[in-house]
Amino acid sequence: MDFAGDDTATAHPGDLLKVKVNKLTSTKTQLPYSYYSLPYCRPNSIVDSAENLGEVLRGDRIENSPYV
Repeated sequence: MDFAGDDTATAHPGDLLKVKVNKLTSTKTQLPYSYYSLPYCRPNSIVDSAENLGEVLRGDRIENSPYV
């Protein structure tokens, strides 16, 4: 299975999928919120994991989640 045209990322039945979170935006304010600024379940340690320059330039805040 290919994800978003990236032929280097493949998954097979039974593989674990690590879920990541991103910033939250609002229709009422121009400011984005950190995902964990709201009362969601947190992992033991929060790790930033921007994967490419485009994510950094867009201001994405990609972090790990406690879900696998």
